[in-house]
Formats: sequence, structure tokens, C-alpha cells
Amino acid sequence: MKKNGFLLSILLLTFSSLGQINSSDLLPKTEGTSAQFPGGDFELMIFINDNIEYPKTVAEKNINDKCVVRFMVTVEGELKNIEVIKNIPECPECDMEAIRLIQSMPKWEPAIKNNIPIRTHMNISITFKN
Repeated sequence: MKKNGFLLSILLLTFSSLGQINSSDLLPKTEGTSAQFPGGDFELMIFINDNIEYPKTVAEKNINDKCVVRFMVTVEGELKNIEVIKNIPECPECDMEAIRLIQSMPKWEPAIKNNIPIRTHMNISITFKN
């Protein structure tokens, strides 16, 4: 019985000392975070699905391809220097729609490095399919 009481005391001491550890001490140290759409990747997918306007060319030419758009997220979360870095050759309207879609996005949460917002570049693939 004394042995069980001793073990119980050790366990209680262990749990009480865990309460004194900062949760940040248990997490790996990182230098920063990436820029992200407000609400994260899932909200970004919803935004794209709700706002994309497929050009007629997609159906006419039975397109099933994606274009990749590159842009800068400023320290204020604004999107600048939007450009298509992988286009859909048979559908220039798709490239224009991808740029329009990025331009219509709300401000992003900027990237953070050493607790300071920094500007960064992001790439997003936008799929066009019939």
C-alpha cells in the first residue's frame, strides 16, 4: 500500500510540474510562417470555386489543364506583381481569368519571419476543366 501511495505522489508531482511548462517550450522552434489566404487553404479553395468564371474556350476545346500564377504578398497582405508562369497555350482567356481571380482576392495574412511581417512570393495552380 505504501508503494502505491509513493507512485501516486510521483505521478502527481509529474503532472503538477507539466503545468509549469510553457506550451511554446514543447513546440519546435520555427523562424516564421508562410503567407496564407484568410482562413487557410480550405477557405482559399472555397473562394476559387465560388469565384472562378470558366471561359467558353474551356468547353469548346475540351480543356483539362491548369495554369500557375505567381504573385507577391506584401507586408500589408496586398497581392502585387501577378503573373502567369505556366499558361494554357490553347486558352489565353484562362490565363486572363486566373489573373482576374487573384486580383479579386481579399488581403492575405503576410509571411512572418522572426515575428516580423515580410513580403514573399506565392504560386497557385488554377485548374480549368470541361
